[in-house]
Amino acid sequence: MNNQKKNNKTTSIIFFACYFIVTLVFAFLIPEQLDDWAWGGQIGLDRLSNWFDNYSGRYVGNLIVLALTRSLVLRSFVMALTLTGIIYMIYKFTQSQNSGHIIAALLALFIPLHVFRQTVAWVSGFSNYVTSIALILVYLCATNSMYEEKPKQSFIKSILFAILGFASSMIVEHVTLYSIILGLYILLFNLIKYKKLIIQNLLYFIGTILGTYLMFSNSVYSQITSGNDSYRSVGNSIKDTIKLAIENVDMIVEFGVEKNLVINTVIAVLVLTLFCTYKKQYWNTTTKTVSKLCVFTIWGYVAFSGLVCIGENIATKGMMCLGFLFTIIYALSLLVFFALLPIELIKRVRLEFLLCSIVILFAPLIVVNPISERCFYPTYIVFILLTLEMYSNLNDKAKALVDKSNKIGLTVLAIGGIYLVMIFATITNASNSRIEKIQQDVAKGESTITVQKLPYNNYIHYDTPRSSLWVERYKNYYGIPQETNVDFVEYKY
Repeated sequence: MNNQKKNNKTTSIIFFACYFIVTLVFAFLIPEQLDDWAWGGQIGLDRLSNWFDNYSGRYVGNLIVLALTRSLVLRSFVMALTLTGIIYMIYKFTQSQNSGHIIAALLALFIPLHVFRQTVAWVSGFSNYVTSIALILVYLCATNSMYEEKPKQSFIKSILFAILGFASSMIVEHVTLYSIILGLYILLFNLIKYKKLIIQNLLYFIGTILGTYLMFSNSVYSQITSGNDSYRSVGNSIKDTIKLAIENVDMIVEFGVEKNLVINTVIAVLVLTLFCTYKKQYWNTTTKTVSKLCVFTIWGYVAFSGLVCIGENIATKGMMCLGFLFTIIYALSLLVFFALLPIELIKRVRLEFLLCSIVILFAPLIVVNPISERCFYPTYIVFILLTLEMYSNLNDKAKALVDKSNKIGLTVLAIGGIYLVMIFATITNASNSRIEKIQQDVAKGESTITVQKLPYNNYIHYDTPRSSLWVERYKNYYGIPQETNVDFVEYKY
């Protein structure tokens, strides 16, 4: 038994070491895009000089992107450590032993492309949306033992948790609000279960409150709420709020849930497996029948999710309404299924907490404008957490069957990693060649320069400037004279 544990530990270490190396190479190959041109130049320093006043209260996220856009080596190591750390923390939090880390990595690999290119493959997006959920995972893992034993009071943890709560609340707004609720949940959980106030958890909660206050004290948010911000807004009347909510709910449902086809399918498979595993242990016929209905509903949603992913041109109002209603029923079906599972109460609480976390992270997005696909990275990571938590509740026989597919999973990961590295090597090579050509033509005195857009641009956020403002920033970042006209034409493969 000890030898088996030692072998598993060694295998895990090798896996995470390989995962880190691949993500390190990948991060090194990501080209600068859009906001990176501003943050990495004088504009970023100007924002820092007045402490981001009237820009954003994402103080920690802003500092991260300032640092990462100024050092390729730092950027590569931070991104690789964070992405590897996310998989590791999911694995540790869910205590999913066996193939848990492979499943988590596979689900991360199959993240929808529209989310991937605005977060993992974009330094500015990564600095906010990836780092914010990574810090949430740090706290989840640090407090995970509370489900099994009463936490011990710790002076060192009190200081670290206060800093963690404070920092977590100043990266991206909807995760900021979630961090407060998370802090309150863990505080109340210990109060109810152990009848004790855990000081370090209290200080984390206080840290989130202080961080949230500091974030939203930035003058930009008063500009947004008054309707004077040129980019961001909230509903200024009941009618506007309802209209905005309808538009945003459609986007949340489509890009936040429906198009997660792979993870929706895995969740459905796990639901069916859990039902078959525990069907003889249900308390009565009614609970078993209701659970069976939930299973059918969840599988129905997978079919609908596939239809949405395949049928890009069927986004009629009727389909949008159907999608919204079906997603609500899907979420309720999961909630009921978890509540009725004949497993330990504490295991059901963990499942329901993760499901509710997804809803809580979605909620603030309903009433703000604009929202984009990058907002759904944190929720996708929580979906992976939920999936691995479900997997951890399978019996040993079911896990053993999954273990037999490890080689297939590792092969898919290897192919996927090599594929992404090759894609981004091609993109970066083209980007470097493009800049070199521009600089050579500038040196020759050319007034108009024609260059190609980047290849595989569906894997990156914006490969070329999208307006005159971004053309100006692009030129400043690469030292191109403003009077030089740069024309971008389609890439020829």
